[in-house]
Amino acid sequence: MKKIPVAKEAKRLLLLPLAIFVVSLFFGLRILCLLSLLFFAFLLYFFRDPERNTDIGENFLTSPADGRVLRIEPASFENFGLEKCSLVSIFMSPFDVHINRSPAHAQILELRYLKGAFKGAFKKGVERLNERNYILMQARGKKILVIQIAGFLARRIYCYLKEGMEVKRGERIGMIAFGSRVDVCLPEDYDIMVKEGEKVKAGITPIAKMRGGL
Repeated sequence: MKKIPVAKEAKRLLLLPLAIFVVSLFFGLRILCLLSLLFFAFLLYFFRDPERNTDIGENFLTSPADGRVLRIEPASFENFGLEKCSLVSIFMSPFDVHINRSPAHAQILELRYLKGAFKGAFKKGVERLNERNYILMQARGKKILVIQIAGFLARRIYCYLKEGMEVKRGERIGMIAFGSRVDVCLPEDYDIMVKEGEKVKAGITPIAKMRGGL
């Protein structure tokens, strides 16, 4: 298992289909054997955690999640010191990699987890209604807010961070089990580089560039 690139949250879950497989094999239950193997393969695929490496300039921000850009719109999060910002929403389907990554080399300023509803993550406004985790970071003197949002199927948000720690761009910062949405709120002096409907990959796809940067 150490050589298989899967998220650490999956390793305990994988024991269940393996146990069912062994028991069904012992008793000659062929259908249950097959189903347990299929479930095992599904978990391996869903919780896959491939290595990512991006070599671009410091003025760029990369996507915090795999998925499709749902919408790009102006927003305001005054409680986090972002009165005017650009909100980029990324919807993760059950077929996307669900590991979330830092969009920049940054310091974690604040973590804030809020309980809420489990409405469809594609709906507008769920970033203030659904169960969610706010990650406020500072990169090159600018505040950036990443929001992990639970959806209709997603019932568990994982965050690997602590306040005050420093992260590198592309570093794993958490995951949301069984699909959902990740939003990133950028200051006005960043130019958005993606469009609605575009497919992005965490730690690889550049989504914004600091204005005036090289």
